[in-house]
Amino acid sequence: MRHKHGHRKLGKPTDQRIALLRNQVSALFQHGQITTTEIRAKEVSSLADRLITKAKAGVAVSASPERKIAAMRQVRRFIQRPPLNPVKTRKKSYFQQPHPEREVLQKLFEEIAPKFVEREGGYTRVIKGPPRRGDGSPTAIVALVAD
Repeated sequence: MRHKHGHRKLGKPTDQRIALLRNQVSALFQHGQITTTEIRAKEVSSLADRLITKAKAGVAVSASPERKIAAMRQVRRFIQRPPLNPVKTRKKSYFQQPHPEREVLQKLFEEIAPKFVEREGGYTRVIKGPPRRGDGSPTAIVALVAD
């Protein structure tokens, strides 16, 4: 029995599972919705809800600048960071380079979290889709709720 187990293992080793979920959560924040298998969709949905809640704490009206920085650091710990080209890093400042992680964080804190400030939870929706062609596994669409 799986009583009090907090997550699904998805048939992958821990490092691969974490990388997969980080990438899918980042893609969800970038594009607003993603299509994946049903079980992965449920995991991505719960992780995305937690990150949006943390981001909301940083953009609240009463939040101090220190609270915003702390919230941003907590979220940034989870968002996948792609490796930087060492040649370009020497030529430009780190903050002058285009970086997908920064774009995801900026979108989360400036567009997504303020949209959900009044909402108490349930920021994502999982919609079941047709079986995947090829192996027939059940698919689902994870989308941010639009109010």
